[in-house]
Amino acid sequence: IGDVEVVCIAARGVGLLGGGIPEEGQEDQNTIEPGTLVRCEGQIGVSRRQTQSGKPAPNPIWNERLMLKLPHPTAVLEIHVKVEKDNGVISPEPFGTAQVSLGELKDEERKESWFPLV
Repeated sequence: IGDVEVVCIAARGVGLLGGGIPEEGQEDQNTIEPGTLVRCEGQIGVSRRQTQSGKPAPNPIWNERLMLKLPHPTAVLEIHVKVEKDNGVISPEPFGTAQVSLGELKDEERKESWFPLV
């Protein structure tokens, strides 16, 4: 149908919501070390783009635009925050995700908001 421009501006408090101490040999999936690089990824259906650079948690600032294809007017935008490992490999599983219904927006309408990660 068209394109959607997503601007990943920033996140706050990424990885600071840990749920206790993990058992030995396990990682706590709810926390990440301060300074760990994280990326923002936008996805609508099969159309997916991510920020070009990882920024340090817990308060990364990207200010990057992502252009995604809109397959139909009631599509849902998924915003993923993913951890960048020491070797530059991006974790396949998101650290957190937010969903935004695009069906509520009219043509050329902008929506600016903070979206909680779950």
